[in-house]
Amino acid sequence: MAPHPLGLPAPLYLRPEPLVIASDAEDELPPGTLPASRPPRAPGDLPLRATWRLIEALGPGQVSYGPVWQLAPGHPLTAGGPDGPALLALTVDGTPLPWTSIGLTSLPSGSGPAPTAGQVLVDPSRGVIAVGAAITGTVRATFYRPASGRIGALASTAEPDDRSGAVIIVDPAGGPHAPGQIVVADLNPAVTATLALPGPGTGPGPDVEIRLQTNDRLAAPAAMTATPRVSRWRIVAPTGLTPVIEGGLTIGLPGATVEIAGCYLAGNLIVGAGLAGLTLTEITMNPAARRTLSVETGAWTLPRRCATWA
Repeated sequence: MAPHPLGLPAPLYLRPEPLVIASDAEDELPPGTLPASRPPRAPGDLPLRATWRLIEALGPGQVSYGPVWQLAPGHPLTAGGPDGPALLALTVDGTPLPWTSIGLTSLPSGSGPAPTAGQVLVDPSRGVIAVGAAITGTVRATFYRPASGRIGALASTAEPDDRSGAVIIVDPAGGPHAPGQIVVADLNPAVTATLALPGPGTGPGPDVEIRLQTNDRLAAPAAMTATPRVSRWRIVAPTGLTPVIEGGLTIGLPGATVEIAGCYLAGNLIVGAGLAGLTLTEITMNPAARRTLSVETGAWTLPRRCATWA
């Protein structure tokens, strides 16, 4: 499997240092006042790919070699901290997996070493992992990519709209949320709750905002073809989150306008002829897996905003 939300091979990178960027406030400095100088970007500020040579060079004498490389506890890439792991962190049902249970190896498709029962093997060049048979819980990974979060839905930059008439939170973990919000575990009850809202909406914002408050994979809802009583829908992943909608997404909803922002779609997107409008922002799909966006015959137009393809 691959940690990438769409299951794509993607090499691992080291944690970058925070970049020093110009502040918008510099535009408001008094005339003749120079902004604070910014140092040049050092190698540690740039995305560094976790190559085998780099892994070896960072920890001389701290790598046990063989078909599977084992990093010693003192190797810099095993470090963690408040800023995140140096390279990678794995958890099983929320419990951190120690580096003594993680090995580095090459995992080409269909081959490579097999992990022992309680081990996870990681291929840093391909960004894929193999999980031992004794590890049966939910495996989560924290890792780094070289591209900005503003490219596609690597991490959403969408902002919730507090003018929304109703807010439905999709949170599989069922965490605490603000009073007055409807909290559900997946997308099917979210759509059901939206269709049950009284209408028509009259406020300045969306009639309903479905917030995907998770980094989990969410099963796509059943085809949305009913005529809704509220017509302005917004489905959004708030800033910093990377949810994945698994399966095909069919949006009919006669007379409705729908905005979808900031998530991955691991399936096809079908736009019904009765939909009044669709806005897509920072939506990432995978055409290499033959994922498509299609519009039914007789629809009003193609979507007004672009989709970003991985």
